[in-house]
Amino acid sequence: AAWQIPYSIRVHSLTNFQSVRTQGDDLVVRSLVDDPNDLSEARVEQIRQTALAESALRYRLLSPSGHVAGMFVGLVMPSENPGAVPEVARYTRRLAQEFRARHPEIELHLTGSVIMDDAFAQASRQDMGRLTPVAFVVMTTLVALALRSWYGTFAAVSITLISMLAALGLV
Repeated sequence: AAWQIPYSIRVHSLTNFQSVRTQGDDLVVRSLVDDPNDLSEARVEQIRQTALAESALRYRLLSPSGHVAGMFVGLVMPSENPGAVPEVARYTRRLAQEFRARHPEIELHLTGSVIMDDAFAQASRQDMGRLTPVAFVVMTTLVALALRSWYGTFAAVSITLISMLAALGLV
C-alpha cells in the first residue's frame, strides 16, 4: 500500500527485503517474506530469526529485540508543487488510519520530514488563528496604557497592522 503514496519511488520494509544466503558455491537471493497473507507460526519465527540476524535490518528497520519494525518510503517531491507535502501527509495519515482499523493490536506511528513539515504548517495555521488575535489585543491594551491617548494608540496600532499586512504581502 505504501507504493501508492503520491511521489513514492521506493519502499523498504521487512516484507520486501531481499535475503541473501549461500548454498554451496551459489548465492541465493529471495524475499524475506514470500506471501505475507499466508504465514504459519513456524514461518513467522523463521522470518524473525533471519531478520534479527541480518545486519542490514537490525537498528535500521528492526529493533534488536524484534519488537519494533519500521518502514521507509522514499519520496521525490516536486519543487513546482507546493501542495505536495500536505497531499502526501493526508494520504499517509488516511493509509495509517485504515491500517489501524484493520489491525488495532498493532501500534503504528508516522514520522519523517513530510509528516513533520505538515505538522509544523498545521501548528502555524492554528497559532495564527488563536494567538495572533490575543497578542493584538494585549499589544493594543499595553500601548493604550502607555500612551494614555486614543489617537496615539490608534496610530501605533494602525502602523503595526499596516506593517504586518505589508510583510505578509511580501511573503
